Amino acid sequence: MNIRENAGRTAKYEGHLFEKILAEKLGYNVDGRSTTKVDIFGKHKMSVKNPSGKNTQISLSTQKKFIKAFGLEGNCLSFVNEFFGGENYIEFDRHRKKWFEIDEDVRNDFLTFLNSRLSELFEFIFTHGFEMEDHVNVFAWATTKNDVDSVVFLDLEKVRKDFSRGIWTANDTTLEFRIDGMKLLHIQMKGSGKKYTNGYHGIMIHVHGNFKKSWEIVI
Repeated sequence: MNIRENAGRTAKYEGHLFEKILAEKLGYNVDGRSTTKVDIFGKHKMSVKNPSGKNTQISLSTQKKFIKAFGLEGNCLSFVNEFFGGENYIEFDRHRKKWFEIDEDVRNDFLTFLNSRLSELFEFIFTHGFEMEDHVNVFAWATTKNDVDSVVFLDLEKVRKDFSRGIWTANDTTLEFRIDGMKLLHIQMKGSGKKYTNGYHGIMIHVHGNFKKSWEIVI
């Protein structure tokens, strides 16, 4: 096991432990299933994040699953294949194309897709995932790692309303989503593990802790 894989296992263990502690504090139950985005549940169904920095992974999917979730075809399908890469792109750095290495029409069509289907993207990332058994309505975020007393709770319906006026932009290796100039999300190729296995060329989405005060609720 390499250092990155070991760090990933440690983070996963800490995450599950944190969920258990937070659930006990709130009088909630831990869900624990991999088939739902719900981590703990009680009065609300919550997704819980205990980040070590200012952003953390919120979604990881294979290219195949992402393409199926949004019914991508044509230029959008080509973009996913090229930007997130694979064995067909071994002549490129990290076996994927960067933004400006992709045909302009292809990359512009994908950016149009992102900005025209914000409601579906919101559900995929925050509330429902894809082909999951249940969905969440509150997002719990520890502002200090491993400190349940630092957790802020976000009403995802309030987040959804502001999400609808956000905008996606791109740079060489990431796609970024901002609301009122503040970065909330970025998408990048998953770059750990062995190439072509363990989701190496998967679609990894990170959420940043730039939350509006108006999204917060008291639990």
